[in-house]
Amino acid sequence: MDLPILSAALENLKRKWYEEVALNPETVLMDKKDFSKRIKQIKALVETQFAGTEYVERMKRSVEGMNRMSVSEQLTHFFEGIDMVIGKKEKKALQARNFSAHGSFTGDNIDYEEQFMISQVYQCILVRVILKLLKYDGNYIDYGTIGYPEKNINCPSGNENP
Repeated sequence: MDLPILSAALENLKRKWYEEVALNPETVLMDKKDFSKRIKQIKALVETQFAGTEYVERMKRSVEGMNRMSVSEQLTHFFEGIDMVIGKKEKKALQARNFSAHGSFTGDNIDYEEQFMISQVYQCILVRVILKLLKYDGNYIDYGTIGYPEKNINCPSGNENP
């Protein structure tokens, strides 16, 4: 399945976009200075509670990491930033990438047709992102819908009604 490869491409586009725009480029939930002030007591508590163990620094890093957006949150922010609506089937494809990357997409029941369609929808997400970044506002071919209809760039892949 090619979802991890496609998602790596999407995440690279997202990362480059974050580098170019002033919208939350560090992908944090709140201002770093404000967050640091708020977690000072928590970090002190972690040091106290885990003193004498090998986990003190690791736990403090976990507390500091609470301010980072998840990949899913970053993608949502990214799609909003490029004014790209994500449809139900596209959301399913994005979730399937997570399952695939972390080893729990299908279990023992592999539906190759469904995997193929999810892959096609994910490819359309990538195409739509590239077109949006190029400021394209015309139509694209939706390979995530049977019959491969031509749709407006603002119409999500996989939806039955173009």
